[in-house]
Amino acid sequence: KVLEQSQVTITAEGFIPATIQVEKGGQVTWVNMDDALHQVASDPHPTHTSLPGLDLEEPLGKDDSFTFTFEEVGTFTYHDHLNPLKLKGTVIVK
Repeated sequence: KVLEQSQVTITAEGFIPATIQVEKGGQVTWVNMDDALHQVASDPHPTHTSLPGLDLEEPLGKDDSFTFTFEEVGTFTYHDHLNPLKLKGTVIVK
């Protein structure tokens, strides 16, 4: 089976799309299209404990990307560690 892959674009305005749905085992790739640095991290801020592994150690620069494989079914919320109140997103895993 080919892994489902979905892309989220990071902009100054936020994550596009803000909510994305994938199958269990599917991958989400975040691509930073903004000039500013962005750092994807699972909620809650600043501990990032709701989904271990979804916590970038280094911010993404422009055109950089990060891919994560979702192995658990559920609804996972995340944010930009560098701008946690403004940039938020959700991944729904079926």
